Amino acid sequence: MDNYSDGLIAESKTIALLTEKGFEIIEQRYSSTRGTDAGEIDLIAAKQNLIIFIEVKKRATIAAAAESITEIQKQRVRKNAEAFLARHPKYAAFDCRLDAALFNDDFAYEYIENAF
Repeated sequence: MDNYSDGLIAESKTIALLTEKGFEIIEQRYSSTRGTDAGEIDLIAAKQNLIIFIEVKKRATIAAAAESITEIQKQRVRKNAEAFLARHPKYAAFDCRLDAALFNDDFAYEYIENAF
């Protein structure tokens, strides 16, 4: 498999995990500024009064996946999360969390709440 296909599988597994926990997937691969270097948020999900922005990473090991989330990426996710909330005022009063779903080559995973 290639990296893109592996990433889609990891996203699908994360969606299944979140929906099993009662979350609704609001957006997949969200970018507040398409066509720029602002990057994207892999998944946005909500449940009750909680909205979460999830970075999904797949690498050879879970540790390598965690290390691959750079400070620049974290800033981009935060910026896009703020832009999403500004464009969708119905979520303004929700608690907000930035999570990470980390996968290894066998698609074993670690899900980290409040990852950054």
